[in-house]
Amino acid sequence: MHAENAIQCTPRLQRAAEDSTEKRTKDTYGPPMGKRLIMFIDDLNMPRVDLYGTQQPIAFLKLFIERRGMYDRGKDLSWKNVKDVQVIGRGSCWGGGAFGAGRLIVRQGIG
Repeated sequence: MHAENAIQCTPRLQRAAEDSTEKRTKDTYGPPMGKRLIMFIDDLNMPRVDLYGTQQPIAFLKLFIERRGMYDRGKDLSWKNVKDVQVIGRGSCWGGGAFGAGRLIVRQGIG
């Protein structure tokens, strides 16, 4: 998966993940059968901290990694299970990046 600057905007990040997967069953998505998808996030320090002190793209990645899925942004907000996807991220040390990779994502072992 390659999505230029997708990490700066949660809907673009989710769209990039969805575009790289296909429907397998009613609520399960993944890359074509027999393949694995690797999502490489080049700079986890990029998202700005919002008014509430969160980095929404980082919160999305945390949900995606911990719960192995995402909510459909359609009308019903149904849950989409995602299989055979691995997330790899890279970022600077604390204070070294633009906004710092939040503690939530570092805890997942990818920051």
